Amino acid sequence: MGDKVLVHVAGQLRKCFRNSDILARVGGDEFLALLPDTSTGPSLDTLLQRLRAAVNQPLAGVNPPVQASICIGIASCTEQTGTLDDLMRLADEAMYHAKIREKYGMDRT
Repeated sequence: MGDKVLVHVAGQLRKCFRNSDILARVGGDEFLALLPDTSTGPSLDTLLQRLRAAVNQPLAGVNPPVQASICIGIASCTEQTGTLDDLMRLADEAMYHAKIREKYGMDRT
C-alpha cells in the first residue's frame, strides 16, 4: 500500500508542475520541487492549493478509500542562500514548521 501511495502522490504532483520545473523523490515520503522563475505571492499560493487538492484525491481502485496529504516547506534561492545544502536546510526547516502548524494549529519557534 505504501508504494501505491507514493506512486499516487508523485503522479498527482507531476500533473501540477510546468515542464521547466523539476520534481524528485529524495527519500522515504519526501519530494523536492525546484521551480525556476517562481516568486512568492498569489501565483505560488495558487500552485500550493492545487498541489494539496491534487494529492488529496482518493487513490483509485483502493477499498477502503485512502487519501494522502502533504506538508510543504518553501525556500527561495537568493544571493544570501549560499549553497544547495543551505537551500535544502531552509526548505526542510520550513517543512518542519508547516508540520507543527498542521498538527498543533500553531507555529513553534
